Amino acid sequence: MNPTKASSNSADSVAELFFQGACQTESICVLSGKDDTELVALAIARPKEGRYFLALYCRHRGLVESLLKPDKRSAEIIRLEATLWSQVYDDLRQFDLRQDHFVSWLVTHVAKTLTKIPDELPLSLRSEKVPVPLVPFLRRALDQLPQPQRLLFILREIMDFPISEMLEMLDKVGFTLTEEELATQLQRANYQVLRALPQDIYSIYFDKKSGLLPEPKTS
Repeated sequence: MNPTKASSNSADSVAELFFQGACQTESICVLSGKDDTELVALAIARPKEGRYFLALYCRHRGLVESLLKPDKRSAEIIRLEATLWSQVYDDLRQFDLRQDHFVSWLVTHVAKTLTKIPDELPLSLRSEKVPVPLVPFLRRALDQLPQPQRLLFILREIMDFPISEMLEMLDKVGFTLTEEELATQLQRANYQVLRALPQDIYSIYFDKKSGLLPEPKTS
């Protein structure tokens, strides 16, 4: 069996994200009775759980899409949304639970996003393959990856570089790997990224039934 093919077909491949129905999962639906301020407070108090942020996204994504100029091309809207929601995720801790109103606060962020070049997000995360609300969590997980695994993950799983081109590029920057070594490194990178995600977010997008992280193979 081709080890590279096995790696690219593995269940933990971020190139094959599950997104349909994420907003209808039980862990999100049970939060429907909580208002925005409660969800923000929970997101701040429980940073290892991502469902509160996802619930806010699901509730207000329609508003955001309507404000981000729907006449734009689909790919451009996705980049704008990814930039916006990543900034919202980063700024939640600055939300004043006593005074701020979430919708007004969110609209202000939309306005700021529209006045900036929508390429502040790393190129690796401006991909139509990646669901918008997953981007903030993946960005933080990627920041924890050591080199060369971070580079490998971005090239293969997000930018979909051919294996042959990856090997040539890596050799030029001083990371000489065989095809088998590349497959092993990619598998470990996938595992480490998924392990860094909040468990509830992992369960929604990658393994709704068990929520268990697959162990990386050692051979």
